[in-house]
Amino acid sequence: MELSGSRTIDAPRAATWAALTDVDALATCGPPNAAIERLDDRRARLRLSVGSGFFATTVSIALELGEIVAPDRVRVTAHGQASGTRVEGDGSLELHGPPEGPTTLAWTVDLAVSGALAGMASRLIESEAARRLDDAVDCIRALALDRAAS
Repeated sequence: MELSGSRTIDAPRAATWAALTDVDALATCGPPNAAIERLDDRRARLRLSVGSGFFATTVSIALELGEIVAPDRVRVTAHGQASGTRVEGDGSLELHGPPEGPTTLAWTVDLAVSGALAGMASRLIESEAARRLDDAVDCIRALALDRAAS
C-alpha cells in the first residue's frame, strides 16, 4: 500500500529541514501511546498500540534514516512486527520551495504487511498509518513554525 501527500508550511526551508531532522524533537510528534527509544543519530525503536478492543495489538518498529540530502530529502525505512505479522516500510520526505519559504513537505510511504494476520492487519494498519502520518506532519509543521519564529 502507498500513502502519499504534501502540505505547505509557512516557514523557511532551513527551519523546516531543522525540524524534520531533529530526532529528539520528532519524538514528540509520535503517538501519545508510543514508547520511543533513540538508538543513535540514525536509528530509533518505536513501540505502540494499534487498534482498539479485541482488534488491538502492540507493534514494535525499528526506524532508520537512510539517504539524507540536506536540505532537500530524507529516506526512512521501518521494519516491524506484531502478533505474527510483519510490517515493512520505505518512505521519502522531500522539501520544495524557495529558501525563504513557504516550504512544501511532500511524502511517499510504501508499506507491506505479511504474515498470519496480514489481510485483517493491513486494513487496520493502513487507516491507522494514514491518520498518524497526518498527525506527524502537523507536528513537523508546528516545529518548523516555532523554529522560524525563534
